[in-house]
Amino acid sequence: MGLICAQSALLNGLAEWAADSFTGVRNMLLFTTDCFDSSVGTQLGVGLLDLFAYLARLDPETSPYAGYEFAPSDPLPSSFVRSRPHRLLGGQSGDDITHLPPLCIDGTGLLSLSAESLPPLPAQGLYLQCKAGAHSLVPVRVRSIGNTLTFSHNIALLMRVDTASWTNLGHGLNFIVPYIFAAFFEAFSSGGLPAVWRRRERLQLYLFLPGNGQDVLRAKKHPHMLPWLTLLSPHPPIFLADPGQPSLDASLLPEPVKLASLDTNNCHSAGIWGNPAVTDAFTKTGFDLLADIARALPPWQVNREELIRRVWSRQASQGFGGDGRDGTDEDDACLKLATDCIRVLVVTRGTYAAKKRSVVNLEEALRHVQLAYPDSEVRIAVVEMEKFTLAEEVALASVTDVLVGAVGSAMWWAIFMPEGACVVWLISQLSEVRRSLLDEPSIGLVPLWRKRAMLEYGTTRNLWHIYLYGQNPPKGVQGKFEADGEEDVESLFGVLERDVYIDIKQFVDSFSGIVKYLRRRYSTNATRSTI
Repeated sequence: MGLICAQSALLNGLAEWAADSFTGVRNMLLFTTDCFDSSVGTQLGVGLLDLFAYLARLDPETSPYAGYEFAPSDPLPSSFVRSRPHRLLGGQSGDDITHLPPLCIDGTGLLSLSAESLPPLPAQGLYLQCKAGAHSLVPVRVRSIGNTLTFSHNIALLMRVDTASWTNLGHGLNFIVPYIFAAFFEAFSSGGLPAVWRRRERLQLYLFLPGNGQDVLRAKKHPHMLPWLTLLSPHPPIFLADPGQPSLDASLLPEPVKLASLDTNNCHSAGIWGNPAVTDAFTKTGFDLLADIARALPPWQVNREELIRRVWSRQASQGFGGDGRDGTDEDDACLKLATDCIRVLVVTRGTYAAKKRSVVNLEEALRHVQLAYPDSEVRIAVVEMEKFTLAEEVALASVTDVLVGAVGSAMWWAIFMPEGACVVWLISQLSEVRRSLLDEPSIGLVPLWRKRAMLEYGTTRNLWHIYLYGQNPPKGVQGKFEADGEEDVESLFGVLERDVYIDIKQFVDSFSGIVKYLRRRYSTNATRSTI
């Protein structure tokens, strides 16, 4: 009964309910096998695949995972491992990209694979795993297509997008990395970027928003991920409406997305199916490829010297705000692409922010740094990135030496910075309760230098990350700066709910270390990295 409830919740997009139900079933299974099945032992890490595999051992009709051979992260008894069937296509974990044979896809998103391209299959049916939102299984038909249909030379890239990835910059970048890698790594390895551009011309994107995902279209939430899809294909994405959700009007789709008609039946010579990758699956190679493609994409090329003048000229950066006015000082070293001047880009939260993590005394902190160094050596600009085009945002990050901002999606721009650059994270203060749970008592009291980012890209970029925790503001300062101990203990994301009051001494000390580090780096590297 618990399994039936869990599967019902899964099919209806109720992720939390499904997770709770599966956890209950898992715990009952552990108790039962511990008492009555000595072949299983006392495993404490039985996950969803393990659960289905065990049930399939009891009754092969229970799950499409029946007989699936996999190697879970926690060792399981040999009785759990069986011969490989063909009911579940793709990787065992659902984090893998699956390359599909010739296929057709109708207007509802139902996939039909060419039987001529597949080995003999059982009659029960095939499935692909989908981990967008609630974990679910997507049925796939197999039929003999032969020469009855015309196949496009283009490759279908099938993306089932969760709402967080659709509406959030960080989640969106996080989502497309495995697709970038799967679509282009082989081409890039054999022929460099020219081969990537040729491959890109052949890709046709199909978008799904499963579960209740189409609600974000009706709510007209900003599709932060959409412009990044240009990296994958120059062709307008085709949206496949879910017949299980309320009907969708084409007018709700943002440009350039096109709604597939229900009588559509597009056939392709091959396909790519993927899932959002878990953090541990990210590699430096994948992020390098994403950064290389974004910086070199022909439609995204901008004049970087003009962009630098707009943002860092003395006129534009006066008062720490890029106002778009061009600088006129041709001898200004900070406006050269190759320069020893340290360009600091401070990113503030703009229109799409959730009115959280305001950095209350940012201007005061920046004034202290401005007074400490000549502007010919350290040039500061404060911007809202959304006021630039996406191409300009990528280019801007690529010529930045120091990125400063509050914890959040804006700090994803660091993945496009030059190697060896610095990222300053402004974080709300730690409560004593949270501090008592940390291994390092100095956290929050001094600037902390780390090679790992606070976001999912972790150590995949060769950058220095400097963490600065805030402090209590003077009385009368408006904002939410404190959290009670219970909130800090229960939520690792408590810092995302609070505003920041910068510890000025830590801020100045951090810049002292940054300037010394970059000066030393540039003095020993006459060919300073410019991308």
